[in-house]
Amino acid sequence: MEEKYRLMFVFRTRDISMLYCIGMDYLKGAMFSVMLYSPNDDMQLDYNTGHYPKELVNYLRLEKDKIDRGLYDIRMWKMDLYDEKVKK
Repeated sequence: MEEKYRLMFVFRTRDISMLYCIGMDYLKGAMFSVMLYSPNDDMQLDYNTGHYPKELVNYLRLEKDKIDRGLYDIRMWKMDLYDEKVKK
């Protein structure tokens, strides 16, 4: 099966219950960023998503459990901006 989308990471704005999903759109050869309503870490894919491609929403629906559990949260990943060996 051909991969059409790949989610890279998400970040949350808890004060306004929004979730931003950042990933790759292999159909267009571009990155995507979508904003979704996510009260109490429960992503709502039926709320204000009619303007997003249906295939993307379906892909996010498949990943919903992982997203809600925090697997894709950017805080889960350590960011390295340089190589320590090069610095020394």
